[in-house]
Amino acid sequence: MENLREHYGLTLHCWLRNLEVRYRDARAFVSEEKYRVWRLYLAGSGHCFRCGQLGVYQTLLARLDDTGAAGLLLTREDWYRERNR
Repeated sequence: MENLREHYGLTLHCWLRNLEVRYRDARAFVSEEKYRVWRLYLAGSGHCFRCGQLGVYQTLLARLDDTGAAGLLLTREDWYRERNR
């Protein structure tokens, strides 16, 4: 299990910046009110993640085989190496 709070704060900041840059494109699909709601959500949530008021945890679960082994790669380095093969 890991806390992705700081990463998510950065992600929301990027999403907000992209939304603002693409304002006209976004408004072609939604009303001004809906645009502002999403802008407020991204800005407010990003702030709360960066300040430690919100958190998000990622948990990795696996089904064990008959021997009790999960069969998962043991480190992130192993995950990335396997993914890039």
